[in-house]
Amino acid sequence: MEAMVDVDQIRQLFVGNAFFFGILFLAAGFLSGFVRRAVTLIVLAAGVLVTIAIASTRWESQDLLLSAILLGGGLVVSALLALALRWGMIAAEFAMFLVAWYLLLHGWMGAGFVSIRFGSALWIVATVASTSVSARLGRLLPGRLRPAIPTIPKVR
Repeated sequence: MEAMVDVDQIRQLFVGNAFFFGILFLAAGFLSGFVRRAVTLIVLAAGVLVTIAIASTRWESQDLLLSAILLGGGLVVSALLALALRWGMIAAEFAMFLVAWYLLLHGWMGAGFVSIRFGSALWIVATVASTSVSARLGRLLPGRLRPAIPTIPKVR
């Protein structure tokens, strides 16, 4: 038996509770900003470890040029994959904030806020501002949890 999904019912649920769902999407966007850096660092570390493991098995065969090529290529690919993942998560954050502010403004100003110049400008400005604040918070939090690197004091 096939289950039927009533799209109008789902739409009515979101429109009726637009302010509540907007706050949920806003919270999810900020949460993904905190998680973004951790996920990219995990992917980068996993790629580096796998590359070192593969290159070390090649070193046993005494082919140093092939091992160096594998090691260098693996490190570059790991860094590029982590960078692509980071930008993909930023795009997903932007989409979450876009939906969140649409729902919040729909709950606050009504359905016609997009046709008002102030409403549509507020929607885009709030989305971009939320994305940049989330990116800034995502950079600050893990940095404060990291142990400090000792530095050599300047000699006068």
